Amino acid sequence: MMFCKQIELLSKIENKTVDSEIIRKILKKCNFKEIDIFLLRLIVRNNIEVEDKEDIHFLFDDYCSKHLGRNIHNSGDFSINAFAEFAFEYKIKGKIFSEVELHQNPAWYIFNLNKELQYFLVAKHVVSSLQSIIDNPSLNFSFTYPHKINSYCKYFVNMSDLTQEQIFKGANIVLTKDEDYQAHANAMYLLGRLQSEVHIEKAKDVLYNYKLQNNKKKVKPEARNSLLLALRTCYISLACLGDTTASEEYIGQLMDKPQWCEINRGFHLLYYGDKDFNPGIGLIAKDNLEDFPKTYSYLFNRISNFTKKPLSDIEIYTFFSLIQHRFKNKKFNDSKKLSDVIDLIDSLLNDGLVEFLDLVSYLKILKDTFENQEFSMYSLMKEINYLKFEKRKGWIKRDFKEEAIETVASHTLNAVYIASLLLPEFYEKNPQEKCYRGNYNKKRILDMLLYHDLAECKIHDHIRGEKSQKTIEEEKLFFEKLSLYRTYGYANVKYISELWNEFEKGNTINAEIAREIDSLEAYAQLLYYLAAGEKICKEDFKNGMMKQKIIPKQKCQRK
Repeated sequence: MMFCKQIELLSKIENKTVDSEIIRKILKKCNFKEIDIFLLRLIVRNNIEVEDKEDIHFLFDDYCSKHLGRNIHNSGDFSINAFAEFAFEYKIKGKIFSEVELHQNPAWYIFNLNKELQYFLVAKHVVSSLQSIIDNPSLNFSFTYPHKINSYCKYFVNMSDLTQEQIFKGANIVLTKDEDYQAHANAMYLLGRLQSEVHIEKAKDVLYNYKLQNNKKKVKPEARNSLLLALRTCYISLACLGDTTASEEYIGQLMDKPQWCEINRGFHLLYYGDKDFNPGIGLIAKDNLEDFPKTYSYLFNRISNFTKKPLSDIEIYTFFSLIQHRFKNKKFNDSKKLSDVIDLIDSLLNDGLVEFLDLVSYLKILKDTFENQEFSMYSLMKEINYLKFEKRKGWIKRDFKEEAIETVASHTLNAVYIASLLLPEFYEKNPQEKCYRGNYNKKRILDMLLYHDLAECKIHDHIRGEKSQKTIEEEKLFFEKLSLYRTYGYANVKYISELWNEFEKGNTINAEIAREIDSLEAYAQLLYYLAAGEKICKEDFKNGMMKQKIIPKQKCQRK
């Protein structure tokens, strides 16, 4: 209703018909949340087309220039730079001016015309500051900025090749300042917005080096979050510059490391305005699992109107991880929103919009969790507990006494005991032996034996070689799902999934030994049954447990 009244008023002021639908599309494309007559008049008077988002930046530039009555690049107390510095001092640093100072300063008039114009002027100062660092390296570049300010920085960064070269040089100077991670993040953000091919390649090299030098760097606990935020910006900027692996690598970090994910979620809550932030402290916040309407709305709309962009996968993971952690803690209770989220997952998966396989698996598992209206480690442990009762099918087929048939859990435990007692702690391979991939590792073998049958709590026990394709897929899905429990902060689940995969392939020395121990336990169990008076087929010994056909009991003779 307010928008319609503004359009009606604007038509009278301009004495012409204003197409409200075109205006709506322009405002949506530019992501303007607050609308006023100043902004509407600026758009209408200059006949901006829907496609010309960059023209909005030019219009602010042009408006300030005309208001000053001089070229925009002139210097002086009443230059655009002076206006931008005032906006920065007032809005970011929180400098207090007297009423006299404010009313005597023409920047105060410009500053109060429109919020978008405020963001624009601050962005101008941010970019000018990085350019100035070339001549004055001691300048403070450690403030951080929300989404709206950063979105305008790109315009100033790419005004000319000279500007891009100055940004590149200034950023390099900032990155030499040891442990000033907030300044590092700001500089790398701007590096990631360079557009000329020459500067893109140069920026990539700088960002690659930063990632390599700092990814495993040990810092004081109080500096850890700042470093992670800087590394986040490094990955994001690499993705923006066209590094196709950076997005997947960063999502991998988010999945594997809870602290990285916490930093990422908190960053977005601050960046899109669901949390208040202090520019001097930075975009570091804990995700307290509160409501996040601004971030939800922004990311939901971005993903719903999907077009493949460098940051699409990161935005998808971020959006769903924010929901995931709230759902787990029973703080995402809006059934309509949950239905919308499930539909969004369906759309992404059915239309093949997500190509990164780990992200595809993540979305499938989240959908299953949301549809079942439950997530808890208790439900997983309850499933695993079933292994204590799941009978081994090989012995059932031999028609042994029901009470004597071992369970999957007892088989697992006995295999681990055998490996613990028989395997050496260290083993030096003979050069003439078969060449296996990997080095001998007793702990890895023990863990492989402990975990490789875990999925049988879900798919039940099957004799090797007799699994249907459906069962094989279900087993794979179980371990994929288990692996993604790490996104809730549970330890070792990815490792367990990797062990199962290695065991199934059997192409490492540890997997080969684990498979032999698994078979050896079955032979040992066969001897236990023989000693207990069960009838055993000679073929069980002659042909091997894994290869021989199951022979009916009536054809067997007691050995």
